[in-house]
Amino acid sequence: MSLPGFFIEQNDSILTQVMNADYWTACWTAKASARLMAKQHERFPLGARPKLVFVGSTLSFLNFAGYACYCPPKAAIRSLADTLRNELQLFGIGVHCFFPGGILSPGFDTENINKPQLTKDIEGSDVPLDPKDVATYLLKGNSCLYLRSAWSVFLRLIPSLRPSRLRDRPKRVLD
Repeated sequence: MSLPGFFIEQNDSILTQVMNADYWTACWTAKASARLMAKQHERFPLGARPKLVFVGSTLSFLNFAGYACYCPPKAAIRSLADTLRNELQLFGIGVHCFFPGGILSPGFDTENINKPQLTKDIEGSDVPLDPKDVATYLLKGNSCLYLRSAWSVFLRLIPSLRPSRLRDRPKRVLD
């Protein structure tokens, strides 16, 4: 769930809502699944390995203005996956984290309603992907496409922060 906006202007409940929807949902689902897999790990045939799959975002690695409530939960998912990748080896459980860019969806449409212009400028011409294509890449393990997408945004980030591009900065300061 992404509800872009400038951090100091966002309602506190949005921060909690996004953390609950993104990180805590992934965390509690992974815990329940990992416990079940760990109890059954001796039953899996030799060479067959159960796997937890997390979905992060390119914003798990790359953070910029307008995504202060979205990037932290996605970075937390990445961190959880990294930790569990080590820990769950004890039970023969694999862990994968997928980092797609923008995905065409009703959520993406909602995200763009209140997205600050500065955020749109930083994202530039990055084209969101069809959900079926994203699912295909996830199933094939071909997430390199999305890491390239993150770097393309990063390379555009520096020129986007010129003072002339900061017209869309927050208009209100903390009351």
